[in-house]
Amino acid sequence: MVSREPGPKATVTETRSGSMLTRKLLRDLRENKMQFLAMILLCLLGTFVFAGLDGTWRLMDLTVETYFEECNLADFWVSASSISRQEISRIRHAPGVAAVQCRTSVTVELENMGDGVEAALEIYEGDFELNKPYLRSGSMLSASDTKGCLIEEQFAEAHGLDIGDTVTLDLAGGQMHFLIRGTALSPEYIITSKEIVPDPTHYGFLFLSHAAVPDMPYTSVLVKLEEGADANTVRMALEEAVPSAIVISTGSHYNISMARNYAVMFRGMTYVLPLTDRDFSRALWKSATECPVVFPGGVGVVPWMV
Repeated sequence: MVSREPGPKATVTETRSGSMLTRKLLRDLRENKMQFLAMILLCLLGTFVFAGLDGTWRLMDLTVETYFEECNLADFWVSASSISRQEISRIRHAPGVAAVQCRTSVTVELENMGDGVEAALEIYEGDFELNKPYLRSGSMLSASDTKGCLIEEQFAEAHGLDIGDTVTLDLAGGQMHFLIRGTALSPEYIITSKEIVPDPTHYGFLFLSHAAVPDMPYTSVLVKLEEGADANTVRMALEEAVPSAIVISTGSHYNISMARNYAVMFRGMTYVLPLTDRDFSRALWKSATECPVVFPGGVGVVPWMV
């Protein structure tokens, strides 16, 4: 078979055909320029909105994880009515355990704040190493401080308390008085609530040093894992170390899992809800009982800004 090279006539025909298509394209663009412009703007707008909302939930997730990292959040909570020194030693030497923090966790009444006012009291042994308070004002509590305390920021504001004021706790069989050294937040108490809805006028949290009440037994041990340690193996070792204890991980801790779930919820909402303040606010209020208190005025959807 003998193949033939296309001659000059075929080349001219192809050139004219391409030229005609180009002219038609340009003519269509001129005649429908507003429609084409609208399509381009809609594509750009959709891309910008998606990127903005996607960036928002990623920023929420990054903010929460950064906060937990700065506070050195524990991986496990070992809680019991009383934990002995021998049991604490077994926890400390369990395989996969990197750090341990002992403390006493109790609920106390605050006598000088009115009836029905209570607080979750965390009494730490030594310096804060795990679940460290995030100081908002004042000074950090030292391990040897027997007269000072840290108080939740919103709780203090609700009762008009400031640094240097005194709180009276019904503790260790009597009333004890402590000076407020500073106000703080806590990674464990993202949502401070005794019931369902946060109520800072009746419930908050405080921190003390164990040096202030040395005779109180330890009721909680915070555990940080070594990098790469198997969480299930360590959990079994902790349960063997303290058979009477309840072992809780970060995944099952109510406040911590709730904080992490907010970013996941927001991500899902961006795909199914109209991008309006009203729709997002109503969905949040219905999804979690604390949201009408935390966001009483609702939330706003911020437009994309370049």
